[in-house]
Formats: sequence, C-alpha cells, structure tokens
Amino acid sequence: MNDTHPQIAALYNAMFARLSHEERAMKGCSMHDFSKKIALSQIESPEKTQAEVMVELFIRFYGQEFQGIRLKQVLNAIHQYHSAQPVGSIKSEDSSLKNAVRSTIGLELDGP
Repeated sequence: MNDTHPQIAALYNAMFARLSHEERAMKGCSMHDFSKKIALSQIESPEKTQAEVMVELFIRFYGQEFQGIRLKQVLNAIHQYHSAQPVGSIKSEDSSLKNAVRSTIGLELDGP
C-alpha cells in the first residue's frame, strides 16, 4: 500500500538523499526501535511469558516471510531461546539467538 502523495514522497526522498550514510542508518535504526516499542505495547501483558511475547513480535515483523514448517522451526527456536533466559536478560546485540534462527532457516553464519 502506498498512500503518500507523489510530491510528498519526492520531498521525503530528497530529504533522505541529503543525509550521510551514517545519518540514514541512524534514522533507520530509530524507526525500527520505535516500531518495535509500538508493537510490544500491543503484545505485552502480565499473562504472557517473555518467550510468547518474542514469538508474537517475530510474527508481527517477519511472519509473512516464512511459511509452514520453516515458520514453525523459527518460532520454536525463538521460543526455546527465550524460555531459557531469565526475564529481562535479552539484549538486542545478543548473537546466540541470531545464530539459532540463522541455522534453523539455513543461512550462513558469517558474522553476528
């Protein structure tokens, strides 16, 4: 869906074109963090475990990218990882979950 008027889209694209690569990356990270906070505010509840919240968050952001058994494998890996962690101990830079998901979906483990 694209409901942005073409003139506004052109202005927006021109604004981003003037930014340095670092500024673009920072804006992208900021937008991701903001959208994650919004999604978490809609998902989190006292009745849900951290593992359940993280599975739902993954589905919200990436569920359409996977189907069938592959999706189940990834969700199981996420659930198992977060079930083994104390509440509040997950850090975004933690690479062990990334590696578990990468190996589950068959990606090369060439870096964090």
